[in-house]
Amino acid sequence: MFLFFLSILIIFLDFVFIPSLTGFLYGSLSSLFLISLILYFGIRKNVVVACLFFCILVELSLGYKFGSYSASFLFICLLILLISRFINIPTVKGSGNILTISILSLAAPFLNYVFFVVFNYIDERNLLGLRYEIIDLAYLGYYALEAFLILNAIKLLDAQKRI
Repeated sequence: MFLFFLSILIIFLDFVFIPSLTGFLYGSLSSLFLISLILYFGIRKNVVVACLFFCILVELSLGYKFGSYSASFLFICLLILLISRFINIPTVKGSGNILTISILSLAAPFLNYVFFVVFNYIDERNLLGLRYEIIDLAYLGYYALEAFLILNAIKLLDAQKRI
């Protein structure tokens, strides 16, 4: 239940406050939140279902094509699954140390970039008229910091058994 309220708060922050104050792209916090959940818990059935529910909530509240956000998320899950077949990607929940969080925080902006490339391919023009451009290299540093903070917040909530 707490994760549901957290997802509503992230949608509100992502599309009302953060783009106007920082200049980040619309949807960047939502996609980083989804990627952070997958990197924290790993690809498990209940996590993917909860994230798909969050994707549908984002699509309905922002007027994206139905399935565009969800398909981009499923592509990222498939990409992480394929990469983990060749390279052992630890989950933060399994290891729990700061080094794992830091390394996965550096990988999250590149996964976010792939997310937006797939999203642009599926949803060329959404109802809001937003078009995601190529992410600047300066944004990658900010997104890495954002992913680091999200992963630490999820770890803190998981330690308190709220998730």
